[in-house]
Order: sequence, then structure tokens, then C-alpha cells
Amino acid sequence: MSVKLGDTIQPIKEVGQDYILIVLALCDGDKHKAAHALQMGITTLYRKLSEYKVTHCE
Repeated sequence: MSVKLGDTIQPIKEVGQDYILIVLALCDGDKHKAAHALQMGITTLYRKLSEYKVTHCE
């Protein structure tokens, strides 16, 4: 992969947020499954969702 001048680069915080939400969707909103898949504790997942102001998951 190469990055060229003018490419849009997302901040790592946004990429992480997008990835967590994608995994959560792939786990049908099951936070325990998503936390396990992401190899993070459930408390960490809840904290991140709170930071992202996610109120519901589908």
C-alpha cells in the first residue's frame, strides 16, 4: 500500500471507532462477542462506545 500526496488519511481514532462498530455489527450487536473478537475487555468496549456516544447497536 502506498500513500500519495492528496490522499485522505483518517485519524487513528476514527479508524478504530469504525472498526469497533463494524465488528459490533458483525456480532449482531452482541457486545460480549464483539469484545471477545476484538480481544478487549467488556468494560473497555463499553468505555469506547460511551466515548463514541453510541447509544444503541444493531
